[in-house]
Amino acid sequence: MGKGVILIFVVLFSCQQKNIESKKMYPGMEGPTTKHLGDITISYGYQDASVPPEYHRSYTIILTNENYRFQVDSYGEIIKDTLIILTNQKERVQQALEAFKKHKIKNIKNKSEDLGCSGGNGEFIEITKDGQDFFHGSNYYCAGKTLGNLSGDISSFVNELKKGIDTEVFEWD
Repeated sequence: MGKGVILIFVVLFSCQQKNIESKKMYPGMEGPTTKHLGDITISYGYQDASVPPEYHRSYTIILTNENYRFQVDSYGEIIKDTLIILTNQKERVQQALEAFKKHKIKNIKNKSEDLGCSGGNGEFIEITKDGQDFFHGSNYYCAGKTLGNLSGDISSFVNELKKGIDTEVFEWD
């Protein structure tokens, strides 16, 4: 009976240690760095307004330690999917994280008032580390108003994500 109790204790202790490891917190407002956090995915997405499918174009830029991806869709139907492996892939991730900080991308209190309109467009920025959410923010824009929790110079951040990539990658139709 004593061996069974010890075995249960060892199993429980191992599970608790694994749980502690998976819930690491990184204090402060500093963005993650690839040096300390392992595999990083930085995503920016633009959601087009509600228009007929032949005109609807939403896109996502996904930057990881492994590749750079640009994907265009119309209501979920993939129209273009470009995957690039850059020679300086990990440096690009680090530069994007620095741009995140430089352009003060952060969450703010969610603006949730009724905009009184429909048909606007939206965007999001997401950073994950080893599949775990590190940051997620999104906004919906309609009738000159903004609804969401994303702030900072989003346009400049996106420009830095696109910097150095052939402009033909971002063309479609």
